[in-house]
Amino acid sequence: MSSVGMNLDSCGTGFSPSLKIVPTTLSRIAGIVQKWHGALESGEPFEAEARVRRADGEYRMFLHRKVPLRDEHGTILKWFGSSIDIEDRKRAEERITQKTRELQRSEFCLHQGESLSHSGSWSFLPSGEFVYLSPELYSIFEFDPAKGLPMLSDYVKLVHPEDRPVVQRILDEMIAKGIGCNVKKRIVRSDGTLRLIHCVGSPVMEEGKTLRFVGTLMDITEQERTARELWRREAFLAQAQALNHTGSFSWNLSTGELVWSDETFRILNYRRTVKPTLDLVFKRVHPDDAASVQQAIEDAKGGKSLDFGHRLLMPDGLVKHVHVVAYLLKSESGQLELVGSLMDVTARQKAFEEIKLLRDELQKENILLRDEIGKTSMFEEVVGNSSVLQTVLARAAKVAPTDSTVLITGETGTGKELIARAIHKRSKRSERSFVSVSCAAIPSSLIMSELFGHEKGAFTGAVQRRAGRFELAESGTLFLDEVGDLPLNPNRAVARSPGARV
Repeated sequence: MSSVGMNLDSCGTGFSPSLKIVPTTLSRIAGIVQKWHGALESGEPFEAEARVRRADGEYRMFLHRKVPLRDEHGTILKWFGSSIDIEDRKRAEERITQKTRELQRSEFCLHQGESLSHSGSWSFLPSGEFVYLSPELYSIFEFDPAKGLPMLSDYVKLVHPEDRPVVQRILDEMIAKGIGCNVKKRIVRSDGTLRLIHCVGSPVMEEGKTLRFVGTLMDITEQERTARELWRREAFLAQAQALNHTGSFSWNLSTGELVWSDETFRILNYRRTVKPTLDLVFKRVHPDDAASVQQAIEDAKGGKSLDFGHRLLMPDGLVKHVHVVAYLLKSESGQLELVGSLMDVTARQKAFEEIKLLRDELQKENILLRDEIGKTSMFEEVVGNSSVLQTVLARAAKVAPTDSTVLITGETGTGKELIARAIHKRSKRSERSFVSVSCAAIPSSLIMSELFGHEKGAFTGAVQRRAGRFELAESGTLFLDEVGDLPLNPNRAVARSPGARV
């Protein structure tokens, strides 16, 4: 630091010729001049800071001070002053101020980070006294900052009773041996809730002597809860995949990275330690299906979803049938990822093949059985062995497979309806309805309604729609008993259902 002394008269400007004041702005120049004039008028000492250009042309900050010399009457005889070079001090002050601001900013960010991560730092002496606890630890331990720093024993009291002996033993070993710690334990808060914390610490040594212990502590309750929930869901998923023989996979089309679930490794018969690749997949694809699988992969690269089946050929010669379903997802960064599942359907495929064989055999047996039953039971309700009856039965068997309308004649009680039912049973319509209508028992005024039905309100008493016998016998057989008793009405045509045998 350098200084320049000056002997000033009461009328001068007050600055030596070799120093020129160069304030940063004109307003600052005016302010200094005004302050100097005010000091001249009032006789008060003058003090101001200003940048000065030295004789060598360098600008530096100076502290200018001026005091008056008075006689015995108080009259100012002269002014004495000095200019002290404070450039280095100013720069040092600015650096200190900057460092202080940076330190405050770092401390603020540290506190915010500790609050977000539920962690803090600590330091205690071998005597068991805490010398530092970060603000977040006061919150985690529910200590009152107004009461000052707690003792190590106060912290041990918060530890869960089941964990306390282990924690106390670790602390004793740290102090006795000068070693660090890395331990998880539970603490019990005032409301009875448990928090899981992870503590890591190390000793500060000097000349082989432990001065203090420092470390960090993090509340990992939520992380542990999330990890357990994730583990539980993964276990459930793995069990479900194992039961369903379904594995999952993902394929990042941007990076080529493949990820398989445990069940996918099992289906493809690879060890869990190998890195999934497309080459490993194609080593298992059946040669006859390789082209279709390659085409599916190309489709996936083009942005298409997958839904196809193919075969795998295992090293032992075993053939597996699998079905692949996958969908394309796009991340926020724009990367495309194919996520899907691989199902081992070998057992289901074999079951389908066995069912098909059994179904074919059953159909053959059913055809033979129905033919045999038809032969033996077509006329099981008809009793008689006369030549005339046998002729009637032969004609019925002949007309049964056709769609022709059949007229059955005979006296009342001779079994015309039995013959009609036998014809229906042997016809192609046997699985449909057999509708019998006694024409002699229907009043003439209701014949049309009975045979063809009516809509609601068609006549008095028609309170709802009713289907006619022709409609009921659609695709089946309609038996009109005593059809000769129907009244003839030349003005009204009687139509029959095209889908029913009459």
